[in-house]
Amino acid sequence: MPDTNLCTKETLVEILDSLNIGVVYVDKEGSFSLINKAGEEIRDLKSEDRIGSSVLDCHPEQMQKHVTKDFESFSKGDYLSRHKMIHLKEKYFDNTYNVVKDKEGNFKGVVLVSQDVTEKEKLAEELKKTNEQLEQIVSERTAEIERTYNELKIAQRQLMQTE
Repeated sequence: MPDTNLCTKETLVEILDSLNIGVVYVDKEGSFSLINKAGEEIRDLKSEDRIGSSVLDCHPEQMQKHVTKDFESFSKGDYLSRHKMIHLKEKYFDNTYNVVKDKEGNFKGVVLVSQDVTEKEKLAEELKKTNEQLEQIVSERTAEIERTYNELKIAQRQLMQTE
C-alpha cells in the first residue's frame, strides 16, 4: 500500500510556486534544474527556457569567471552557505546560497533562495536619514546651549563685578 503522506513531485512544485520567495536550484554540473514562479520573476528567467541550460548563460561575460569560482568553492566544500544582498531592477534581494547534498553527503548542487527586501531597505535608509537629521539637530542644540551657558557665565561675572 503506498504511503499517502509522501509529497509528490507535482505537489512539491506547487508548494514552491506558491511562495513569494524565489527558489533556483543548480545541479552539480552547473545546469538549472528548478526555478519556481517567484524565482522566474525575480531573476527574469523562464523555466522552460532555462531548465537544463548552464547557469553561466544568464550571467554577463565579466561575471562568469566569478560565478564559476563560487560554484567550484561550493562543490569542494569551501563553504556550505553564502549570503549576498543584490540590487536588481530597482529592488533589493536578500540571497542565500546553500549546498545541496545527498544522503551520503555528496555534493548535488546549489539552491538559491531570494527574497525581496526592498521595503525593508527603504525603511532602513529612511531611518538612517532620520538619525542623521536628529544627530544634526542635537549637535546644533548642544552648540546653542553651550553658547547660552557661556553668555550666562559672562553675564553672571558682570553682575558680580557690578555688585
